[in-house]
Order: sequence, then C-alpha cells, then structure tokens
Amino acid sequence: MTIRAKTAVAVLTALSCSALVAFFISQQVISRAAEEVARRHAEEAGRLLIRILNHDLDELTRIGEDWAQWDDTFEYIASRNPDYVEKNLDDETLTRNRFDLFVLVDTDRNPVFSLGFSRHDRRRFDPPVDLARLAKSIPTSMFAAIEGGLSGVWTDGDSRFLICVEPVTTSLYDKAPNGALIIGRVIDSQLLREWELLTGLSIHKAGASDDSTSWVRGSDRPRVKTVDSADGVIGLTVFPGALGTEPVTFAVETGHPSSGQANLDALTVLALLVGSGLVIFLVATTSIGRILVQRLERLHRFVANVRGSGDLGQRISLGGTDELSDLAEAINAFLDRMNDDMRRLHSGADDLRDSLRMIDDIIQNMPVGIIQWRYARDPERLLLIDANPVARKLVDLRLPAMKDAEFDSLFPADAAGDLRAMLLDVMRGGAPVNVDELDFPGRRGDRVFHVYAFALPGERLCVVLEDITHRRDAEHERAKLEEQLRQSQKMEAVGRLAGGVAHDFNNILTTIRGYSELLLESTDESDPTHEDLTEIRTAADRAAQLTAQLLAFSRRQVYSPRDIEINDLLLRSTKMLRRLIGEDIELSTRVAGNDLHLRADPTQIEQILVNLVVNARDAIVANGRIRIQVDARRVDEEFEADHPDAAVGDYVVISVSDNGAGMADEVRTKIFEPFFTTKERGKGTGLGLSTVYGIVRQNRGFLVVLSKPGEGSTFDVYLPRIVDREPSASGADEGSTAGKS
Repeated sequence: MTIRAKTAVAVLTALSCSALVAFFISQQVISRAAEEVARRHAEEAGRLLIRILNHDLDELTRIGEDWAQWDDTFEYIASRNPDYVEKNLDDETLTRNRFDLFVLVDTDRNPVFSLGFSRHDRRRFDPPVDLARLAKSIPTSMFAAIEGGLSGVWTDGDSRFLICVEPVTTSLYDKAPNGALIIGRVIDSQLLREWELLTGLSIHKAGASDDSTSWVRGSDRPRVKTVDSADGVIGLTVFPGALGTEPVTFAVETGHPSSGQANLDALTVLALLVGSGLVIFLVATTSIGRILVQRLERLHRFVANVRGSGDLGQRISLGGTDELSDLAEAINAFLDRMNDDMRRLHSGADDLRDSLRMIDDIIQNMPVGIIQWRYARDPERLLLIDANPVARKLVDLRLPAMKDAEFDSLFPADAAGDLRAMLLDVMRGGAPVNVDELDFPGRRGDRVFHVYAFALPGERLCVVLEDITHRRDAEHERAKLEEQLRQSQKMEAVGRLAGGVAHDFNNILTTIRGYSELLLESTDESDPTHEDLTEIRTAADRAAQLTAQLLAFSRRQVYSPRDIEINDLLLRSTKMLRRLIGEDIELSTRVAGNDLHLRADPTQIEQILVNLVVNARDAIVANGRIRIQVDARRVDEEFEADHPDAAVGDYVVISVSDNGAGMADEVRTKIFEPFFTTKERGKGTGLGLSTVYGIVRQNRGFLVVLSKPGEGSTFDVYLPRIVDREPSASGADEGSTAGKS
C-alpha cells in the first residue's frame, strides 16, 4: 500500500473515531455542566440569603446593644417608670428601628413589658407569641455577669422572628444585669419581598420537615442544600433555631434549568461533527497528497543520492515553512556542521590558545581573589607566582615587583602564621583546605576571608580568597534582630499565659469576695469571726488588684479610649507624681512646643507615668533626679528594622529618665515579665513594668529601654499620634522642682 492510500485510510479512521468519542464526551460534559451550573447557582443563592439574614441579625444586634446599655432601660426594669415607654417607644422610633417585637424581662425571666407593632400600618397590639416560653428560654448565665447577648431565628408555632437578646446593664458597666431586652422582626411576606428585591431571587418559607432539617441539627451555623425539582434545582437554606427552637427552612428558586436538554445538545454536536468531518476528509485527502506525500518522496530521493555519492556539498530545498521544510533545513545544517568539523580539525592549535586565553580572562575577572604559589623544598618555602586583581587588592600585593617573593616576607607571622602552616600541609600531600572564616589583620584593616586551597601539578598551589567581612557583619546583625524578635515573642506568650491565669483567678476571687460580703452582712461586728471575714475580703481585694495588673499586662483590661492632649495630662499629673518620689529626689518635666494628641484611656496613661516614676524612684539610692519629657517623633524604616515591635508612623514619645543604679543587659531583657523584680522579698510585686508593657501594647505602641549599670535608665514610651488636627502653639514648659507634696 502506498503512502497516499495509507494516509487516506488513517485520516478517515481518525475522523470517525474522533466523532464518536466527541459525541459521548460532549453528552456527558454538557449534562454534567448543566447540572453543575444549576446546582452552583442554587448554592450561591442560598449563601447570599445567609449573608442577608446575618446582615439583618447584625443590625438588630447593634440596636439591641445600644438599648440594653441605656441607663433608662436599666431604670425602667428596676422602677417600671411609665415615662420610658411614652418617651422612647413612639411609632416613629419603632418604625425607624424596624421593631415588630419589644420585650423586657427581669432576672427571674418574667416579662416586665411587651409590645407588638406592625411597621406597615403602625398598629400596636399584644405580641402574638408565647412570652412566658420566650422569657424562660433565656439562659440564666446572661444575668450572672456582663456577657454578650445572642441572636438568631426564633420559631413560635407558625410565626418566625429575627430576634436579639441582650443583658440590660448600665452604660458604665458598674452594675450587674437586672434583666434582658428582646427585640425582634417578624419574618413575613413583606420581609421576604425585601430580601427578593435585594437578591433578585424567589424566596419563600418551606416546611420544617425532618428530611430538610435533620442534616443541620446539632450545628450552630446555617447550612445550604440543593434538591432537584420539576422546574430546576432549588436551594434549601436551613437556619438553626435560636433559644432551643426548631430550625427554619427557606426555599430559593434560581430559575436555572436542570440537565434535561443535554442529550439534544449532544446530538446537535454530533451532527455538526459528522458534517465537518466529511468536509475535512475531502480537503485532507486532496491537500495531503500535494503538500506532504510528493515532498516526502523528493526528500527520500535526495537522501539516497547523498548516501550513494558521498558528496556532502549537496543541498535540498522543499519550500514552505512547515515541519518538512524545517527537516530539510536541519539536514542542510547537519551537512554544514560536518564540513565545519572537518575544517576545525586543522585549527585545533588556535582553539587551544583561545581557550587558555579565555581561562586567564576568567581568572583575572573573577570576583574572588586567586593567588598561585610555587612550592620550594629544602628549606620549605612558598614563592609568589601570580595573583588576580581582586587578590592584589585584598592582601595588598604589588606585581610584578613582588613576583617570586616568599610568603613570610609578604605577610607577618602573627597575621598569617596559621594559614602558612595549612598551605604547607597541602603541599606535603594533605587534603585541600577549606576554612569558612579566617580573620586576617591586613594593612587596610581587619578582614574576614573564606579560604580554599588546593595543590596543582608541578609543585604549585592555588589559594582562593573570598571576602566575607560584610556577610559576617550582616549575620551578626541578623542574630541580634532574631534575639529581639524572640524576646518579643516570649513577652507575647507570657502575656497570654498571665491573662488567662488572671482571668480565671479573677472569677475565683469574685466568688470569694461575694461570699465574704454575704457573711459580713449576716454577722454582727461583735462576733469574733467578723474580723476574720473582714481580713478575707481585704485579701481578696488585694488579690483583685494584682489580677487587674496582670490583665493590663496581657491587654485584656477594659479601657475607654478618647482624644488626649498629652502636654495637658502631664502638667495635671505633675503634683501627684511629686508626692510619690519624696523630698530627696528632684523631678523635672518638659512638654512639647505644640499640642500633641493621641487616642488612649487617660487613666492608663496616668498609670504609665506613676509606674515609671515609682520604678525610677526605687532605682535611686539617695539623692537623684527624674526627668519626664514629651515630644513627637517619626519612626522610619531604619528604626523599624532595629526594633521588631515598632511600625512606621508618627508617635507621641513619653521619656522617663533617672540617674539611678541602672541595669545590666540580662536584667533589662526580663523587666517586663510578670512578677520579675530585683527588690527584696515583700517590697514589690513585680507587676509595675509588666502593667506598663501591657497598656502600651494595648494602645498599639512599643517601648525602648536604654540603661547601663551606674548610668541610670531611660524608658521611651511610643504611642500612636493623631496627626490630622490643627496644631496650636502652647509653648514649652520646663520646670525643675524637688519632690515635695
């Protein structure tokens, strides 16, 4: 069979098999793709409904928190003041906040006030829910302490509500909750219509059957499931019920059809493939003979002619820009290379000289130093042969003036004695030398080299020098930064541990103090146990103060930040600070020339000043000085690289300096750890500087401590500065006074 016949059969067979395979593949792909698209759209629609419902719950939670932390709400539960309802629960307020349900319960979980409201026609009525069941569903733990509330979907018969339950307390959190606030929005056709307008989907409530909700029971998160229907794929979105109620199911219809038309589409594809295949077959059988077969026959004749004649000068051209033309060009190139190889056999000497010249160029331009020595025996000596420019610069060699100079005359014995001994050992038959770091005190300053030396034929020695001075300095700097980072991570871990222990211990202290208060109230002062109970309560109070400091260190302390002008705060605190340090210590303060604003809790900033001043006072043995200074600084990338806790930006810096005893480095790295103290037993808790560290980190700042034994200490507190304010000149205020109260 000729090439032409074989080509026609191969093309026809390939086209037939491709058409059948394409039909079955397209049938499966189109069917699965249609089903997957419909199911994916249904799942996306279900997740979109979850986001919308969670958005409504978040909005309801924010409103509930505001009303629950309102002093008027707290007062109403305590006194039933009717003015509260008249002033705050008017139709406009209920409509604006979208309240359909408003209930207040006391700590016994009994309803105190309830109101049902229709936002659409502004009609008030008794809530259409089982209030007693709703109130009793509230967990009693919500009244034990100020905790977060809860929200979700609540079911009562056929009624479904988005509800939010929040503990009612005062705005200052200084009293225990005296009840709970329940607000809700009814899930009716109007709310579903609002969701449909937002999503462009068809949404309706579905029955809460076991089949649709059993797979979400026990989960506290909404889930999405897709099911097939006659009209397409439907997404079932099931939300777990709040306060122990049944889950609620919503059906979302996307309008995307299922895979019913897949077979029809596949048949259409098959028809197109068969028609296209016939056209391709006719075109292929006609053109292949012209484009491929004739040119292959010509190429075959050319190769046979070259093989028979041995003439490598023949060339062939098939025309075109396809693979056959590339093959012809490759054959021509191969013949050219064969001719070139024959000519290069006669020019080997020139090539060898070029190679040697190239090697010499490489050596002369290498970025490392290369020195060649000649080994002489009896006595043993190393004589300089040559050195590349880098080596001449590194070890100050001047060639050709120093050619044949001895090693000992070039380098002093105290500077390179060890290196000479190693090089001689290599020449005596030892292994090559590889020294990672070699200190070399040269004429141009101390350097650090990586040295590799090996023997060459003809009693010669090659020494390679790489200057790694900068790399070793960089490694030392990196090690320093890694140590700072490890210290920061250690403080973070200690803070988390201290915060967890303090939180649990504080709960235990609350119980101890509560029971001691109850026992004191029921015990007469003349009772012998009354004094013991008082001591128990006092000890619990002192322990609570320690846990408060631990919480401050771990950044779990509750604080109320606001805009502070630091100059004013320092001036107002100066009198108090003077009373703390005594008469033998001089206190001086200096404020900035312009107003400096930051956002923090003023009490915490005062606590920083007090703790740092007290720490400075304790470091001064007799008479001394303490200086407090405030200014503004800009932290750049270079400063940030040296201080892992720092970040680029504008800061207010509070500096507290003293001329006390100072600290060694091993003490300075531990001063912020809880309970670490250098004072005598019983004279310090070791939490003062830990509290400062926690407050600074809680306010997104950092500390820099400079201290040396006998030279005093300086604590720089960096706190983020508010820079988008109009500066007002206040003038610098500096005073130096003794610490008299």
